[in-house]
Amino acid sequence: MASPQVENGYLKISMELVEVLARYRIPGQEMQLLWVLLRKTWGWKKKEDSISLSQFAKLTGIDRGKCSRLLKSLIAKNILRNTVDQKVNPQPKKYRFNKDYETWVTVDQKVARDHKVNRVLTKRSSKGVTKRSTTIDNIDTIQYILSELLFSLIKKRRETFKKPDLQKWADHIDLMIRVDKRETAEIKEVIKWCQQDKFWKNNILSTAKLRQQYDSLALKMVEETGGVQVTTEEPHELDPYYQDNRTEEEKQRDALRWNEFCDVVKKSVKTVK
Repeated sequence: MASPQVENGYLKISMELVEVLARYRIPGQEMQLLWVLLRKTWGWKKKEDSISLSQFAKLTGIDRGKCSRLLKSLIAKNILRNTVDQKVNPQPKKYRFNKDYETWVTVDQKVARDHKVNRVLTKRSSKGVTKRSTTIDNIDTIQYILSELLFSLIKKRRETFKKPDLQKWADHIDLMIRVDKRETAEIKEVIKWCQQDKFWKNNILSTAKLRQQYDSLALKMVEETGGVQVTTEEPHELDPYYQDNRTEEEKQRDALRWNEFCDVVKKSVKTVK
C-alpha cells in the first residue's frame, strides 16, 4: 500500500499555476515530461537543471526519441525553455519551466471543449488509397493550436462564421514555420493583433491570408505598438523541426549571426518609433 509523505520530499507550487495547468490543454505525454522537469527543478528549489533524455525516458517510460520530439514541442509552445550547458557539450541541456503562462502558445479548455474529436475513419478511394480523417494526435500540434486561435478570435466577432478545415489551416501555419522561418511566439502575437485591428481583422479570415500578408502585418504591429520583443534564444530553440547536429564552431558562428540580426531588428524598431 502506497503512503506518500511530505517528509520524504514535496513540490511547492502556487494555486494559480495549478489552476492554469488544469485549464490549459497540454497533451498527456508532454505533461509527463513537464512533471519530471518540475520534480528535478522546483523539487530541489532550482529554477533550471541539466536533464538528459535518458532521465526523462526512465522517469516517464517514454522512449528517448519520443522524449526529444515532445521537448521540442514544449519549447515551441513556450511552456518550457532550455539553454545549452557549456560545461557538458553538447548534452544535456538545461531546462526550465516558463511560469509566465500568458506567453504560452496553446489553448485553454474553453476553446478545446468546442472541438469534437472524431474516431479515426478509414476510407477507400476508387484507386484503393487509404485516407484518414483528423486524429487526436494532430490536433495538439503547435500548427493546429495557432489555427484554432485564429478561428476562435474570428468566431468571437461573428458566431455564425463557418468552421473551416482546421487541418488545412494548420498546413499553412506549418509552411510559415518550416519554410518562411517564422517564430511561433511571433505568429501568435500577430494573430492576436490583426484580429483587433480595424482594417486587418476583416481581411485576415484564414491562415492562407495570414501567411500571404504576414510581413505587412508584423511591420504594422510594430509600428502601432511601438516595439516588438526580440527573443535572445537562437532560432532553432523555437523550431520543433530543427535537429541540432552543429559543431561547436558552427554554434558560435550562428550565435554571432543571430545576435547581429537581433541588433538590426532593434534598430529598425527604434527607427519606426
